[in-house]
Amino acid sequence: MNNEKHQEIGLNINQAAEKLNVSVRTVRRRIKDGSLKAIKVGGRFGEEYRIVLDKPIDATVVADELLEEADNSHPNPPEVTELLKVIRDLSQQNIDLARRVGAAEAKVQMLSEKMQFLEAPKTKASKRGFWSRIFGN
Repeated sequence: MNNEKHQEIGLNINQAAEKLNVSVRTVRRRIKDGSLKAIKVGGRFGEEYRIVLDKPIDATVVADELLEEADNSHPNPPEVTELLKVIRDLSQQNIDLARRVGAAEAKVQMLSEKMQFLEAPKTKASKRGFWSRIFGN
């Protein structure tokens, strides 16, 4: 691939920062921690990151827009309106479950760290008894 084709892939760091309404440093930090997908390509002055923003479609927003559009212009058949309401409700439930899964994963990680701490090898105690250590017998 030549450099012109790389320019078509995703956004550069400045463009991504502008699109996400964050600083360039934040974009770089997110690339480093893996929360933002980026690939390195040959640029005009060496390698540069190209960021591909994968924003999933939010079914709740789409369903709300379709319901609002139907109310304003022409009414949908009752079955379609009911299906859009079901989609909106299921999408909201999905978001709530994703939050719960995230909280559960954090709790599992915390408990795993606690278990590792508790299972850490213990230092051997002195073979001498308590009183003999005190009085030097």
